[in-house]
Amino acid sequence: MTKSQFINQLKRHLSSIPTKEKDEILYDYEEHFSSGIAEGKSEEEICSSLGTVRTIAATIKADYFIDNAENSYKPKDIISAVFAAAALGFFNVVVVLGPFCSAASVIFSAWVVSFAFFTAGFGGAVLYSFLSLFNNGITWFGTFSGLSFTTVFFGLLSLGMTGIFLGLLCFYITRLFFRLTVRYLKWNLNFITLRRI
Repeated sequence: MTKSQFINQLKRHLSSIPTKEKDEILYDYEEHFSSGIAEGKSEEEICSSLGTVRTIAATIKADYFIDNAENSYKPKDIISAVFAAAALGFFNVVVVLGPFCSAASVIFSAWVVSFAFFTAGFGGAVLYSFLSLFNNGITWFGTFSGLSFTTVFFGLLSLGMTGIFLGLLCFYITRLFFRLTVRYLKWNLNFITLRRI
């Protein structure tokens, strides 16, 4: 493989990285080739010492997306980092993607439960108040017969407040999960990079 073939393939594989960062990376590899040629190495020797373009690009993308996720902690950036790390090999599909999807599913379920409590509580309180007004104090479909309006109303509000507290808990757990995910991805990338040296 020649230098131009290597650089062109690397450029194509790095298409998901912004132009500025990609140009800096390509410039570094251009410099690497210039240094190697100055030492008397051929372009083919330099290419073979670097490794496959696909592996290099996958490692660069994983590093870029993990750093990006560490700076933002946005769900989109975390997911991009996870998939970039999973692309490093089958081993990573198992040890990165599997646990991430499992934990994310549990957290998503907790968010759904929180939203359900919130909606049922506050929505139920509003609906119960509305129905009680128009039914002259008759209980809602006979469901709460024997209970006073205040008891039912504040019971439903309590359910809504439970949803809010669950939502706050989910927020902090999600933040912690994102931070731990980024740390794990960085460790994983370092581990894989050291294994390849």
